[in-house]
Amino acid sequence: MGTPSGRFFAEVEGLRHDLDRTLATGTVSEDQLDRLDEQVLRYRREYMTTPPTPMLCRVMLEISDVRRLSGVRQPSSVQRRLLTATTMLTLLAADALMKLGDTRQAHAWYGTARAASDDVGDLRLRALVRAQQTMLLYYYGDLNETVRLAREARMLAGSAPSSPAALAAAAEARALARMGDGKAARIALAEAEQIFARMRGISQDDLAFVFTEKRMKFYRTGTLIELGDAQQVQGIDGFPPGFQTIDPALILLDQASHLARHGDHEEACRIAADALRQVPAEHRTSIVVTRARALLADADPALPAVRRLRRVLSESSPTLALSGLFPVADAHVAAETAENA
Repeated sequence: MGTPSGRFFAEVEGLRHDLDRTLATGTVSEDQLDRLDEQVLRYRREYMTTPPTPMLCRVMLEISDVRRLSGVRQPSSVQRRLLTATTMLTLLAADALMKLGDTRQAHAWYGTARAASDDVGDLRLRALVRAQQTMLLYYYGDLNETVRLAREARMLAGSAPSSPAALAAAAEARALARMGDGKAARIALAEAEQIFARMRGISQDDLAFVFTEKRMKFYRTGTLIELGDAQQVQGIDGFPPGFQTIDPALILLDQASHLARHGDHEEACRIAADALRQVPAEHRTSIVVTRARALLADADPALPAVRRLRRVLSESSPTLALSGLFPVADAHVAAETAENA
């Protein structure tokens, strides 16, 4: 217990040097991280026009590489960039799985995206994940949960204008409108419009997860349809020619579902058939086919529009069933649809 010797302090100093080297050691270079960021950006751009199945395959390969890099201890700055890339890639995977109708895996991948974004700690990134997940809940889940998650995303996004803030407000408006709360829906839609107007100086690149004018139009039109504001929903043709996503079809299907809920099944089926015809075969996945098929449940099978919708569905469903994109139960319905047609 005497006075420490010079050797003792040398050991203390040596241990600190070893620790510094450990903290600074990593297997990922700046060039690798830059290439990864470029790759994620490219996938976000390609996702706007690429069918979900091949996109999902590409994303899975990239996630495998990122997981390998993340499995080794990296400096915190490197780990943060890897986690950000992981968040974006898992969001792409979740959205693709939603389009393909695999809601169980879509929910699970959104959970992984939330874990990655929470680990990064960036509030706007956390808000983005939750805002994106509202789409899955809106189409396949609980509207109350959609509103709750949208409000959570808005809280995380804060008051500054951003894509997550605008998307969350727009998602809340559309869900509230479908729930019949017209007053709250109009307030939320106005807030989304205000946030988007303040984003004018922010980059509006046509990338996945960027809230562009087309996305604002999509949510605005969907909300107005659910509010029954027919005079303001005549802008579906405003999407540019050749626009290869399913947004225009989803808007038409929203309109068809609204009409069906109010008893106009023939017009609903006519619009749904037109919507499916607009979607290229490689994009005609479960998210549009399932929604169109649901309109047949209460419709008179003798109506010409109903028969036409069945014919259009028969062109889509067998392909999806054979490729394994439908659950087993959906494959049986697909076969039945084809037989009835």
